[in-house]
Amino acid sequence: MKLFVNGCSFSAGHDDVHTESGKLASPGDYVWANTIKDNFDQVTNLSIAGSSNDRIVRTTIDYFEHNSSQDIIAVIQWTSPFRFEQYVPTFKNWIQFCNITDPQGCAIHCDDGKVLEKILKSKWSGYFQSIVKDQIDVTRSVNDYVIKYIKNILVLECFLNLKGIPYVFTSMSSNTHVPNMSGSTEFEQNLMSQTDLSKWTSKPLSSYAGKNVISETDTHPNHQGHADIGKMLLNKIQENSK
Repeated sequence: MKLFVNGCSFSAGHDDVHTESGKLASPGDYVWANTIKDNFDQVTNLSIAGSSNDRIVRTTIDYFEHNSSQDIIAVIQWTSPFRFEQYVPTFKNWIQFCNITDPQGCAIHCDDGKVLEKILKSKWSGYFQSIVKDQIDVTRSVNDYVIKYIKNILVLECFLNLKGIPYVFTSMSSNTHVPNMSGSTEFEQNLMSQTDLSKWTSKPLSSYAGKNVISETDTHPNHQGHADIGKMLLNKIQENSK
């Protein structure tokens, strides 16, 4: 059986996103998917640091529309609902906006590193920062982001079921782990009630990593943290692949 993975830095690692040529860098050898690769015929990991749930859904669907869905299991690691992407025709690319604590309000990502360089050097960078900051601070509530998050989950759940692809859902942290969430509006609760909780890991990846993080200020899993995550996920993968 083959393994397909998609997520953010908790599945891609904390290294540079791009190579010097601007291509997406491969996830580090230490990331959890690679610690269990001997159990699979092939591992495909589309995760990148700073990824949004929008990107996770889009690239997963694109992948399985162009590749075989036979004898494969997908592990989808959901990330912060406050990240999103949009297609910008000017650059003919999907642009990622990652929420950070920086006063600017967001970090800008793009799969194409050369396009990203152009954006950061152009007037678009400041424009994006302003628009995203207003959106996060003013025009959308936390509820809006949660609703969009659950919609993303339901879309991908439906897609994988239609393709007959077994899967495991997990998340970056407890704040985004659906089995632990309770919506504050009736609509959120109704959406969450439609999700298949049997496909989810019992805990988020941050819990599996525990104290094995890079530092007190950087809570990404370190090498041991990824190894611990791999051990825990392998059991759920084997369970859901039956």
